[in-house]
Amino acid sequence: MTTIQATYRLVRYRPWLFFITCLLWSTVHASPVIVGLIAKAIFDSLTTASPAGFDTWTLLALMIATMATRLTVMVFGVHAWSTTFFTLGSLLRRNLLAWIVAGPGARKLPDSPGEAVSRFRDDVDEVLEYVEGWTDGGGILVSTIVSVAIMFSIHPMMTVMVLLPLVGMLIFGNRVGGRIRRYRKATREATGRVTSFIGEVFGAVQAVKVNSAEDRVLDHFRDLNAERLRHAVKDSLFSEIFRSVNINMVNIGIGLVLLLAADAMRTGGFTVGDFAMFIYFLQRLTWHMFFVGDMIAQHRRTGVSYERLGELLDGATIDVAVDHNALYLDSTTPALPVVRKSPSHRLDRIDVRGLTYTHPTTGRGI
Repeated sequence: MTTIQATYRLVRYRPWLFFITCLLWSTVHASPVIVGLIAKAIFDSLTTASPAGFDTWTLLALMIATMATRLTVMVFGVHAWSTTFFTLGSLLRRNLLAWIVAGPGARKLPDSPGEAVSRFRDDVDEVLEYVEGWTDGGGILVSTIVSVAIMFSIHPMMTVMVLLPLVGMLIFGNRVGGRIRRYRKATREATGRVTSFIGEVFGAVQAVKVNSAEDRVLDHFRDLNAERLRHAVKDSLFSEIFRSVNINMVNIGIGLVLLLAADAMRTGGFTVGDFAMFIYFLQRLTWHMFFVGDMIAQHRRTGVSYERLGELLDGATIDVAVDHNALYLDSTTPALPVVRKSPSHRLDRIDVRGLTYTHPTTGRGI
């Protein structure tokens, strides 16, 4: 199961909740297009380029109403996303824990229990961050398409200059995707080793004291943290370089656009309102381009997290982690059946004849 397939199955656990969350945040991300059009009308109303229609005060009132509506929708969107976040996160953790403790046969962990805790915490959160990108993607896509269409109708050359950095970011993201994946996996594994060692130390305090091994334990702990620091610095540095390249490519595009806008305004083919709307849309598109580049990197990181979660599912695939099961987050858990014991339940004797069992992994048994 691919990263997209696993995430799609995960969000289908509460399809209406996910749909409402996407709808609310799509409204939040798409509404700035209306604000940009109103800003254009306001600046044009102050010049001779203003067409017949609403006066300046009416347009200002419309802008305030639009922004107030957007803020209200954002409040509901935060509540919807919080519910989605805790619901899907609880489902992942519930399925992982259920397979480990209640699945058929003995389930061995890939490492120590402490290292498994880091997977339950960090890797599940990484998947949920990827889901958050899905909730934002629809509104950002609509806003981008409408904004680019409006800008292209005003000045095609400027619009092309805006789109060039986006293409560059996509190419750059695909080229460095493998490196992002390797660095993130190394960081996660180093964090897991530190967490695992902490758990082992707390579980063997008496053995450490009896053997007077405090100094050796501390030295090993420092070595593990130093290794984790190296991987974390490398991961963070490369991520920041990736972000900086994206931002600088966008800034180059914005500089070229401003040069073209100045020339167009001198020739009279570009109004003050057009310029104001263009700058406003550029600010939004800059963030949209950064979002696209970040989602490419996040897709790679989420793939690593799914792999690490899959390692907890001994004898199963990642399908088990995204399986749909009851959570009882907002309802009372069903009562467990209580069987009253009677003398007939007492075991007095058991006879076994011809017993044979062979362990599937080692081939040994009795």
